Formats: sequence, C-alpha cells, structure tokens
Amino acid sequence: MNAGRANVLKAIAAFLAVMLLMTLVSNKVNFWMTPEVTTTRPQKGQLGFQITETGSYGDGQVVFYTNLEKEPYLNVGDQPTVQFANASERLRLVIESKTFDEQSQQIGYICRLAQEPQSSLYDGQRGTVRFTYTFGTYDAVIPAECIVYEGGAYVYLVEEAGSVLGKSTIVRKTQVDVLARDDFQAAVSGSLNETSELVRFSSKALHHEQRVRVIE
Repeated sequence: MNAGRANVLKAIAAFLAVMLLMTLVSNKVNFWMTPEVTTTRPQKGQLGFQITETGSYGDGQVVFYTNLEKEPYLNVGDQPTVQFANASERLRLVIESKTFDEQSQQIGYICRLAQEPQSSLYDGQRGTVRFTYTFGTYDAVIPAECIVYEGGAYVYLVEEAGSVLGKSTIVRKTQVDVLARDDFQAAVSGSLNETSELVRFSSKALHHEQRVRVIE
C-alpha cells in the first residue's frame, strides 16, 4: 500500500513538474512571439506643407518663382518669409503681384519687405523664401505611419481585455476616414478621441484582437 501510494505521489509530482515546465516554455514562447508596439494619441493640430524657393532682392523688392503646381497655394496678400545668405534674421514679405514667365513656364511672385532689415541689402542678393500652406485645424491629428491601408484606412487601437486567465493587452482594428494628410501626419475622423491609444510601430504584422506588448 505504502509503495503504491508513493508511486502515485511520484507520478503526480512528475506530472505537475512537466505541466510547470510546459507552462514556463509556453509563456516564454508567447513572450517572444507577442508583437512589441509603441503607441501615440490623437492631438488637435494643423496640417499643411512648406513651400521653399530661392528669391532675389532688387529695387526694394524680392522676387521668387515656383512651378505651376504650387501656384494655387500662393496668392496676393500672402506673407512668406525670406532669409538671405549669411544673415540670421528672417524677414517677412507680402506678395503684391504675380506674373507668368512663358519661357520657364513658372509663376513669378513680386514681394515687398514687410519689415526693415537689420543689415543692408544689395541688388542681386539671394535668399531662401519659405511659405507654410495650412489645410486647416483638425481635432484628431496622428502620425501618418499609424494608418494601415487594406481596402480602406485603418488604425489599431490598444485596449485592455479581460478573460478567465486575467487581463491582457490587445489591439482592435478600427476604420477611420482620412480628412487630410501631409508627408508626416494625417487628420482622421472616426471613433477616436484624445485618450485613444494607437499603435505607431509594431515589431510584427498585426491582426484584429491580437495580444501585444507595449514598450516605451
């Protein structure tokens, strides 16, 4: 009886040891197979892009040219800035008129200086003209890399999910509408708010309701 009982206890102990080992191995495998993600949150902000051209000074004016594609974004009354070579200050300009150069097929912009320069300028002096065109202000602006295009525009929301085994972190694939975007950011609408946590980068491809591990 005692020998039989001892054998049963040994078998149970061996079984529990195997189960424990399998659990540890499974947890370690799951740890390495679980995608690591970084996250971000939507923010209210503006979207636009910057136009950068070379301008030249002469007769108290600054003239610069752009191609036809940029013409809709620059109008009389707009206020670009210019920074001349070897000068630290950036001067504000006002576009007073536009011309079309048939030979180069470019639009010319004649600007006046809206402020007095601290250093003297000379005819032919060249500088960098910059103008930021703004699409508008939006309630939810996110990094462009958050968006996944798969027959539509989607983001992955990071959420806590509960089960009999406890809580885990998962992602939910959520469709959004892209209202506007530039090279780095996108304005979106959908079921997002300022507390929504979105995947910005993942170490592996994701799918709906997949477990993930958030890293800093």
